[in-house]
Amino acid sequence: MNSFKPNKDIKLEEHLSKLSQGLNEKVVIVTNSNGIPSHWLDYLNDNSRIRQSGITNELSKIEQYFPELIKALKPKTIDAFLFKTEKNGICRAFVHLIDGKEYLTISRLPWKYKTVEPTASYTTFQNNIHIAIYWIYYNIMDGLTDIYGFAGFKPLYNVFTITKEKNMWTEMDWYSEFSSKHNITKIYELLNTGGGGYLLLDLNSNWRYKNEFKCFYVNVKDIAPPELVHLFPYLDYLMSIGLAE
Repeated sequence: MNSFKPNKDIKLEEHLSKLSQGLNEKVVIVTNSNGIPSHWLDYLNDNSRIRQSGITNELSKIEQYFPELIKALKPKTIDAFLFKTEKNGICRAFVHLIDGKEYLTISRLPWKYKTVEPTASYTTFQNNIHIAIYWIYYNIMDGLTDIYGFAGFKPLYNVFTITKEKNMWTEMDWYSEFSSKHNITKIYELLNTGGGGYLLLDLNSNWRYKNEFKCFYVNVKDIAPPELVHLFPYLDYLMSIGLAE
């Protein structure tokens, strides 16, 4: 324990440099277990087989919600490590080998392991998202994205309502009618594909414990208005494309 040595085949220094650029912060490897969730402890081990077991264990925890994503990611995830920055704190990085190139997906500490600034926006999001999404954020991982914050569900610090980028949304032909029918101060961006696609959560509705939690899918490159879709299948589909292909 506490003596992490990366798989000799992965380009750790290159990944740390890319993380530093993507996060715009100094990045350092985590080498001790202080404040580390139990399901992340394997990533500190110098035995790559134990780290691989940790990867399988963590991905399996969310497989029932994202079966296509996990099916695609498991065979492509070749290592994992923990790092930290001043702004993001402790994070976990998965290293994926896709078409001969290495890519990272990252997550911040699960909510239960850190103190989250209790702003009104965060509180609304935490108290109204579907209980399964809450469970993932609280117990397993805070967000799962590429190093630039795209292609997966956002970490809490980067979750905001569409009012934050109102200028972008008001340019859409459908915005005026949409905003007249929905309280946009409670519509949150959960996922940004980085290519124009968004999943928007309407937290005006009480869907927290319902089996079929719905959300809006919209592509800003298309003139079509937001489409009401089932959250988990769409989230699974978009992440499997964005993070595993």
